[in-house]
Amino acid sequence: MPEQNDVDDIRKKLGVVSGRDFLAQGEANHKERLQNGVTINSLKVFFQKSDLTIQFRGTKLVSYEVYLERCCNSDELLDWVFQLKGKSWELGLIYAFLEILNDACQDVFGFPARTLYQPGNNLDWRNETWHQSS
Repeated sequence: MPEQNDVDDIRKKLGVVSGRDFLAQGEANHKERLQNGVTINSLKVFFQKSDLTIQFRGTKLVSYEVYLERCCNSDELLDWVFQLKGKSWELGLIYAFLEILNDACQDVFGFPARTLYQPGNNLDWRNETWHQSS
């Protein structure tokens, strides 16, 4: 059985991080995540700006996409989070989704997701605009 240090070395060489390690990375890697996404175990999570999706791809999973044009307000965002929670995936992937969503919001709208997904706000991903609630 390999030692923990051997497992850590293999993960580093492959560019794979565990959910726990990903949580520790924080905002420092915003541009890296935006460009390359994040790999947790065998699943890559990334923002595909050309079709406004956050994609989950892996060797065992054919693909799964969150269509951001169907994620235009806090109610729809919450629905997607619960859909993701219903998958039998590692919980770190939900955090990865939220981090990639935040990166996508910063890239498209210039604001973090927390600012945009306030009750009553509506996002127009295609036109890169959002309407603030009154």
